[in-house]
Amino acid sequence: MHHLARFASAPAFATLLVMLCATGVARADGDPTTDDVPRMLPYQGRLEVDGAPVDAVGDAALHLLFALYDGPDAEQPVYSQPLVVEVYAGRFTATIGPEGVGPDGEVVPVDAIIAAADDLHLGMTLLGDPNDPEDDIPLANRQRIYATPYAMWSTTATDLAVAGQARVGGDVSVGGGVQVDGGLRIDGPVDLPGGSIGGAEVADGSLRLDDFDPAMLGEGLERRGASIAIDEDWLQGRIRSWVRSNCHARLGWRDNCGNCDNGPEKNVTVRADGTCTGASGSDTRCRANNTWGGVNTDGDVDGNDVFYIRLICN
Repeated sequence: MHHLARFASAPAFATLLVMLCATGVARADGDPTTDDVPRMLPYQGRLEVDGAPVDAVGDAALHLLFALYDGPDAEQPVYSQPLVVEVYAGRFTATIGPEGVGPDGEVVPVDAIIAAADDLHLGMTLLGDPNDPEDDIPLANRQRIYATPYAMWSTTATDLAVAGQARVGGDVSVGGGVQVDGGLRIDGPVDLPGGSIGGAEVADGSLRLDDFDPAMLGEGLERRGASIAIDEDWLQGRIRSWVRSNCHARLGWRDNCGNCDNGPEKNVTVRADGTCTGASGSDTRCRANNTWGGVNTDGDVDGNDVFYIRLICN
């Protein structure tokens, strides 16, 4: 096996990264919940001995260890996977993934390693005697994996639709509103205007009124000691504004109505916005400038007359 020590590997990075991007976003039916695209990395390389291409097929196929390193000088790989490859006229192809071995010997998916790494490099080792690690031969130098233009463009998205769960390891900044149709669970701290309210305080019941910034209470509310109160002037102003916009008074009068069930013969409607309308009967009066309305009580004022007043609100 040692006569292969001068093998050289020349990967086709463009092919590798284009295929990587396709496995991340390709959906035949447009439904992300049915995405069954395998998360694997195609790799193409070339092996030569003393300038001559290698042929290794069938039982002579080569055992190669593919390893991913987070950095050019990292001592331990973050991902490794042994593969058997056949070489035709010096050229071979391999598919890395979907799972390999992590730094602690655990099984890890290759797409998770790619997402977590900052500076990913690929290294390969020709495996010799399985019982003799010193018989293994590293091939060429580590090769850095670069992003393609589409991969760099995808780091910034306009719209994001997540069919399943979404987990964010860092901070999230939202410029607009947030709508949650289901439940919302926040395990870490929540920065509110007060700057001192966290999920733990809400969960264990230690949240105090003093933790709230006055700006969080909203219009018309104020903090008074250990309680929250409504500002009376603000409340009265809101009530007056609503009454002016939604209410009006109706005045009426009827002569000779000792025990009658009939309404007034004369009436006038006075609105809070300064208008006086609906006058009927002789000599009713509207003075809109002062928001007054009056009715003429002509006839016999002899004890069987009725004066009406009614407040009507929308």
